Amino acid sequence: MFISWWRNLVEQVYSRNLQTRQQRRKFRHRRFPRPVWVNLAMEQLEDRLAPATDIWTGGSLAGSTNWSDPNNWASGVPVSGMDIVFPAAATSLISTNDLSANFNVSSITFQGGGYYV
Repeated sequence: MFISWWRNLVEQVYSRNLQTRQQRRKFRHRRFPRPVWVNLAMEQLEDRLAPATDIWTGGSLAGSTNWSDPNNWASGVPVSGMDIVFPAAATSLISTNDLSANFNVSSITFQGGGYYV
């Protein structure tokens, strides 16, 4: 919008031969047509849920290897539907799933070997 207005101004200045100060002043105070304002509408976007991922750290100070111990996870105890990652550099490679029987995960990824689940 601004560029086209500026381009029109430059074209009009160069297309006219504005020699005198009075001609320049008269030209400067002339109003240029402005674009018509349009009513903007807001559109609601769809809901997006980012898949949650929890990473096993095995860092419980009490020596617990239970999945229900929040100290063993990077972001607390995982909930159903999360992705679970067991990295190669965890403090403990032993883990015990002591969560409820209806606990479901979206995926389990082992990035290193030697885990006992």
